[in-house]
Amino acid sequence: MWANTYACVSVISSYDFEARNMAGWNVIDGTYSADTKALVAGSSQGGKAIVNAQMNDFIMRAEVILSSQSGNAGLLFRVSNAGRGVDAYRGYYVGISSEKGGSITLGRADNNWNQLSSVKADIQPGKKYVVIVEAAGDNIFVSLNTRSDRRITVRDGTFRFGSCGVRVYQTGATFDNIYIAPMVYDGFEKNMVGWTIVDGGFDGRNGVMTVPKVHTAKTVLSTAFKDFTFDVDVTLTSGDGNAGIIFRASDVHDGADSYRGYYVGIQRTQVTLGRAQNNWTELKNAKMDIQPNKAHHIRVVASGNTLIVYVDDMSHAQITQSDGTFSSGIVGARVYEAGAIYDNFEIVPQQSLGPIS
Repeated sequence: MWANTYACVSVISSYDFEARNMAGWNVIDGTYSADTKALVAGSSQGGKAIVNAQMNDFIMRAEVILSSQSGNAGLLFRVSNAGRGVDAYRGYYVGISSEKGGSITLGRADNNWNQLSSVKADIQPGKKYVVIVEAAGDNIFVSLNTRSDRRITVRDGTFRFGSCGVRVYQTGATFDNIYIAPMVYDGFEKNMVGWTIVDGGFDGRNGVMTVPKVHTAKTVLSTAFKDFTFDVDVTLTSGDGNAGIIFRASDVHDGADSYRGYYVGIQRTQVTLGRAQNNWTELKNAKMDIQPNKAHHIRVVASGNTLIVYVDDMSHAQITQSDGTFSSGIVGARVYEAGAIYDNFEIVPQQSLGPIS
């Protein structure tokens, strides 16, 4: 979902099959049943079931249990033209397998199979695994059990839009607690469509969003978010100041602290979380070695009064802070006495995530 279509953000699909039916699903091949309050697939040569919803940028998670040591089972996404047959679809598939010690494999099909990546993983039949897929522009990420345990990262733009679903190959499987949620994503392939520059000289014409060294600069997206996960890559290019993201913001105007909301910024020696109400209040900082001219991945998780900040290492929070001053607002980028490059803005509303962590 590009930044200029963020108004559509909502819960798209969640399925726990407690009603013992497959409402919203279309079985393309193989046998599927929800009679046991889970989606159970019989063993087949490529059995597929598709959700009746389509999207481009999203996060999907599902609990998957393999019924045998052979074959594989997993998630379909950005799929079209699905039919009967092993590779009879156009789109992506990520599957887990217990064969040869276990693996996770990502590939695409266009009526034939093209493997994109495969990694070893300890996968056993009869055990539940949470498979998580994030598709953001050309970026595809696959995680196991939690978002922080990322196993596969691939760039592939062959398919950008389509349906989601599940698939089995030479095994049966049980799928449950399936969540599919849209995200706001901007890799600046369309310049800065949907952004409002408040101050400073932001430029998105070269596939990233840049701002030269300035005293202060801000740009925002104009849809409010309450609880969410916010990811972005930030590179400091010049100056001794800081660059980062604002969130739960309002009343954003020209001037360094002329806004109401929170800010997370990185500078050479630390990451800082604070809030502005037309003046600056630092809440917490953590010492870090932030190298210039290198992209650093920032993640902010805002849930109620809890604010959690990660930088580069998504398994270890640099800052955890409780503050309830602002409960919702818009998001954006901010620079102070520095130059910076931004890329891969990704915002997923928390109500869309279900139990994804």
